[in-house]
Amino acid sequence: MLFRKFSTLQFLKDLHTFLKQKFHILQGLYCLAQQTPQISCATKCLNMLKDGAYLHEALALFPKQFDPIVIMFIRVGELSGRLPDTLMCAITYLDFKNSLKQKSLQLLFYPLILLIVLFGVLYSFVHLIIPQLETSNLGCNTKSLYVVYFALNTLLIFFLFLGTFGIICSLVPQIIKKTNCIIFKIPFIGSTYYNLQSAYFLKILAILLTAKIPTVFVFESLEATIPFQKIKKQYQACSIALKLGQPLGQVLSNISNIKNMIVIGSDDWIKKIDDIAETQLHTTQERMTIIMRIIEPLTLLLTGGILVMIILTVFNPLYDHLHAIN
Repeated sequence: MLFRKFSTLQFLKDLHTFLKQKFHILQGLYCLAQQTPQISCATKCLNMLKDGAYLHEALALFPKQFDPIVIMFIRVGELSGRLPDTLMCAITYLDFKNSLKQKSLQLLFYPLILLIVLFGVLYSFVHLIIPQLETSNLGCNTKSLYVVYFALNTLLIFFLFLGTFGIICSLVPQIIKKTNCIIFKIPFIGSTYYNLQSAYFLKILAILLTAKIPTVFVFESLEATIPFQKIKKQYQACSIALKLGQPLGQVLSNISNIKNMIVIGSDDWIKKIDDIAETQLHTTQERMTIIMRIIEPLTLLLTGGILVMIILTVFNPLYDHLHAIN
């Protein structure tokens, strides 16, 4: 129990339970501060709230545990007086996010294993086998060895760059904000990435609207949280249009995924937004599956080609050497 890892989802669920049971938020945080994994976070929040700060301001000091979307949900709840409802929204969002992350990892698992194996083969050949061949007396063609070394080393550097870039992006999310315009321009992959992110925020919009948060407040909060300029502009346009008094149906037409697809005023129009988001996510995952199915055989072909190159590079001089001896 002492080494149990802090869980953002469990923290929010516990806090939501206390608030639904009519505990004061300070009492809820005090109870959470007695639980080992949550001592640091709950104690810090408790002290800040006693000094007059908001809960979302306190939680923002823990960016690794609480991402900007979760902070946005809690801020909306505090400013609208509906914190228990928006805490439930945050819990729903985290469940959705974890499910989406798990599905994405399942799609990426096999290609990543292939790429790691390919990287290991490349590294072993470039840094272990070729130096041995250069110093051997097998009579290897130095020029051909240099060409092979240069080609494989270039491929190795490319893989190192991709791996390093992926690690940096996971550690420093701000880089994604600066590179998303480039990613969106990549044919097929760019449109898939755009649809995934757009549907992702459409799902969050549905979660907020389900909690009956004022619509103007929903769009203001959401557009301030979106890191992707291409998507952010759509929600900014919605926020401005609502302030100018435009009908909600006309406002929602600014969002590309739901143009002319819902009728405002019907009993289930918010559910339709959620259904559209789910459909978009399902379609995007199918496209990602297609991309993975293309990458997998290409990776296998590349690995096979490199292995053939290694065999020819190593065994041709060896065969010539043995033939000369005979």
